[in-house]
This record gives sequence, structure tokens and C-alpha cells, in this order.
Amino acid sequence: MSGIIFSLRDYQRECLESILERYRAGVRRQLTSLPTGSGKTLIFAEFPRYFSMKKQMLVLAHRQELLDQACDKIRRANPNLCVSVEQAGRSADPDCDVVVASVPTLGRKGSV
Repeated sequence: MSGIIFSLRDYQRECLESILERYRAGVRRQLTSLPTGSGKTLIFAEFPRYFSMKKQMLVLAHRQELLDQACDKIRRANPNLCVSVEQAGRSADPDCDVVVASVPTLGRKGSV
């Protein structure tokens, strides 16, 4: 894998700044809505570094194709992160930084 590092666009940096500002104001549950193709995956690939996160981050998607795309893009955008998939027969590394999981897998009875 080539160690491609992406540059965030101005509106993506503004999104991160807005999230951080609201977090500092005590807002712990936030929703960000951006159009298709605007780089949402790149934005949340920056979360661990931007917010100095010390815990795992969970990324949810509905289909295997989207899981694999998110996993690949996060790894390319932030090669220092350990990214792992939790879906059906695939189990995420418990020590990874980012778990990319399917909604159906997490919603299944007995799922952790």
C-alpha cells in the first residue's frame, strides 16, 4: 500500500473545527451531514489525530463494499492508524485504533 496522505479541503477543516468547538462547549452527541463525495471518510479519518483520541473509534456502514472502502481510505489517509473490520466472519483486532463494522453485525443478538 502506498503511504498516500490526503490534504483536507477548507470545508473539511471547518467541519472538524466546528465539531471540536461544539465538543468543547459540552456537546457530546453530534450529527454532521455532508453530501455524497464531500470526503466524509477523510474527515473522520482525521478524528484520532485531530482530537487526540485515546480510545477506539467505531465507523459503521451498511454493506461490505462500503466497509472495505472506508477501511482502505482511512488507512491511506492516516497510515499510522491500525484499522480493522468487524463483520460476519471477520473479527476486528481488539487493540486497533479504528473498527469499521457493519450495522447488521452490531445489531445482531449476541454481538459485542
